[in-house]
Amino acid sequence: MIKLTDNNEDSSQKRSNTAQSRTPILTLEGHREAVSGIDWISNDSILTSSWDHTLKIWDLEISGVTTELSGNKSFFDVSYSQLNRLIITASADKILRLYDPRSNQGTIVKNSYLGHSQWIQSVCWSTTDENMFVSAGYDYQVKLWDVRSPKASLYDLKGHLEPVHACDWSNPQYIVSGGSDN
Repeated sequence: MIKLTDNNEDSSQKRSNTAQSRTPILTLEGHREAVSGIDWISNDSILTSSWDHTLKIWDLEISGVTTELSGNKSFFDVSYSQLNRLIITASADKILRLYDPRSNQGTIVKNSYLGHSQWIQSVCWSTTDENMFVSAGYDYQVKLWDVRSPKASLYDLKGHLEPVHACDWSNPQYIVSGGSDN
């Protein structure tokens, strides 16, 4: 289940009460198993991944799915690039896949990236380079990739002593990661 909550602050609201809860303004239902990743495509569209082996593009205006893509294994994370409008996924089969949701001929999977030896838990596009993304996995690795070089990662960023569960590259200067090694 996906819940959308308005984050606008009401100027009449007392700021001292930071524990006040908010009611979701929209609930989206459609995945058969846990939602594992979510990313904005536009102001009125989101992308989700799930353990049910599907990716879904949701239109928030109609509160429904506009596109559904199926995979072979559970998806653990998904990232949408605002620069190239492509999707990268992390999954249980240890393969990163590049999708083009606009494709109407051939396969929508445009490339596969092998390099992790365990489950891939997290993916994130660069916000400044349309060809670069990072991935993080249970093999204690964070890897930097170029979509034009699917045979191997550009860099393996070592340092974790346990599985890596999250990575982010929202700030163009830094790649941040977090894992079981606290």
